[in-house]
Order: sequence, then structure tokens, then C-alpha cells
Amino acid sequence: MKALFLYNIIFSLFIIHSSLEAQGIRDTIQIHFGRSSQMLFLINDQEDYKVLKQYDLKGLVDELTEHIQSEELAQDSLPPEEKYQKKEIVISWENGVKIERHGEGGDKKTSPTKKHKKKRRVRHSWDFDLGVNNYFDASGGSIEPNAQVKPWGSWYVGLNSIYRWRLSKTFRIEWGVGVNWYNFKFQNPKTRLQLINGSTVFNLEDRELRSKKSKLTVSYLSTQLVPMIRIGKNVRWGVGPYAAYRMGSHTKYTIEDDQGKSKLKNTDAYNLRAWKYGLRLQLRVFDTEMFFNYDLNTLFQKDRGPELRGVSFGVII
Repeated sequence: MKALFLYNIIFSLFIIHSSLEAQGIRDTIQIHFGRSSQMLFLINDQEDYKVLKQYDLKGLVDELTEHIQSEELAQDSLPPEEKYQKKEIVISWENGVKIERHGEGGDKKTSPTKKHKKKRRVRHSWDFDLGVNNYFDASGGSIEPNAQVKPWGSWYVGLNSIYRWRLSKTFRIEWGVGVNWYNFKFQNPKTRLQLINGSTVFNLEDRELRSKKSKLTVSYLSTQLVPMIRIGKNVRWGVGPYAAYRMGSHTKYTIEDDQGKSKLKNTDAYNLRAWKYGLRLQLRVFDTEMFFNYDLNTLFQKDRGPELRGVSFGVII
């Protein structure tokens, strides 16, 4: 009830000020309420009133209510002769700091005012994607044995510069740019990518070599935009688009002979698409955040390689 009454006083103050301003009067505004209480506003300059307008009046009323309630609780522990003594509390702001003075020339306390605490709407961070990648046949068929990929060892790695734009307590948008790598480690270490009649095919090494590893690596410069929705206190999720430009690609084969191991690296486009695009799912539960990327176009150019679509998933660090 007291808080509601104080709200009415603040509203009355605006009505009185409007009347004084219309008459060109600058004076003391004194509001009487209750039996013997009053609220006093000294307005010496119209510019000062403009400053008053900028104050968080609701916060001011809340603070006054807290003082009233704390005083009532404190009265119970005071001797009878000290109860209900007249007290003065002056609240002002200096350079964004709240100043409280209790009594004339009394003690002074300072604390940051809530009015000047502003949460940043846009935050930046560096995110590191670490997971695995694979592909599937876009036509719905099975992948030929020579092109099958090992689930473990086919690492997906990404480094992203992410901005988070908070629009409300439950909704924000994350966008940014980054670099990422597909690493397809083949099940058969003898798998070789070859260009035959202008098309990319997966063949096997026909020479008598002890093949140890075979993989294809593709690097991209990417951008993404993911709207995120919060569910409850500890869950966030969102789905959004991404697009990426291929910066480079190469194959690496590890073979072994009597003289030891050697690595053969071939840099080539292998008819890979210059651009890829798809959808990205992000899910955050407590402090653990995961991602899932799904390419909507094929890895290789149409009619110049197998109809394969890339996928990747892992954690965001």
C-alpha cells in the first residue's frame, strides 16, 4: 500500500510541475500525505527537472519502500524513547553512483545505481568447433566401398568469430564468420581419388605398396546465422543457415616400404564445389553446447563426381 501511495505522489508531482511550468513559476513543491508526512522537491532550475525526468522513478519508489520496511523492522529492537524519531534520508546520484545520507550531515553510503547498469545487447566470443564429419549418398543409395569413411579419425575442426545479439531474455541471434575443415579419413588406406575423363572417382592403389592412411581434406571460409531460443533456465537451441567458400583441398596418402614411412600430398580441386550451404543446429544444455551441420548441396560438382552430401557434428568449446 505504501509503495502504491508513493507512485501516486510521483504522478502528482508531474501534474504540479506541468502547472508551474505553464505559469513560468520555479518554486518548492511540497506534497503532504497521511497525518503528518510530507515529500519535498526543490526545483531551482528547469534544467534540473529535466535531469529528474531521467531518473528511474520506479526504482526510487522501490528503494524508499525498502527503507520504510527496514525502519519498521528496526523499530521493534529500539528503546521506547528512540522509537518514531524523525529521520531524513537524502538520495542523490553523482557520476552514476548512488549517494545516501542519513540525517543532516550524517553518514554517507555509496553504491552503483541500477539505472546506470546496462547489459550489453551484443557480445563477442571466439568459438572452437570440434567433432567428426562424414557424408552420405544424396540419391539414397549406399556409398561404394572405396569411398567409405572412418567415423573415428575423420575430424571436423572450426574456428569462428561469433557475435550474440540479445533481443529478449529468451531470444537472441548468433552470427559470425570463421574457417573450418573437412577431414575424410577413408576406411581403406589404399583408396585414391583420381580424375578419369573429367570426373572424380574413388579407386584403389594398384601398386604393391603397404598403404597406411588415406584421407581427403577440404578447407572453407564460412559464415553463419543461428537464432537461439531459451527453454527454461538451462537449455538453448536454434537452427539457422550457413554458407562457405572452399579455400583449398588436398589428398594425403601414407605408405610404408623397406626404407620407412613416407607421405604423398596432392593438392587439387578434384571437382569439389566452390560453395557449399546448409543448416546448422545448435543445442546448449547447462554449460555444454553441441552443433550439427547438414549440407544441402553435394560435395562434388553435378555429373563430375559422386552424389555425396557432407554432415558434421560435435561440441562447441
